[in-house]
Amino acid sequence: MSWKGRFVFAEDRIDKNVSESPGVYQLEKVLEVVYIGSTESLQTRLREHLHSGDQCIKGAAFFRYLETKFHEETKNTLLQEYRRNNRGRSPECNKGGDEKSIFI
Repeated sequence: MSWKGRFVFAEDRIDKNVSESPGVYQLEKVLEVVYIGSTESLQTRLREHLHSGDQCIKGAAFFRYLETKFHEETKNTLLQEYRRNNRGRSPECNKGGDEKSIFI
């Protein structure tokens, strides 16, 4: 698995660097993953998050992504790995213990 960069979470960075491909993405504070999600359209979903009123997401400063047709399975694997490395905790903006997105 190879992430595509680490970008400032801003519309111009999304537009310049992200395609409409399916994939998985992470939203991050400076050194902390706050959300792991998957989508059929990376560019559209990241822009939706950027313009959402959700206070948890508002704290995100960076994003990175991975293009894959198997985005749900990949997201679930990443969430399991995150929990293994963080004493069972989910990222701050994902529902605790739930592998489904809070932004369905």
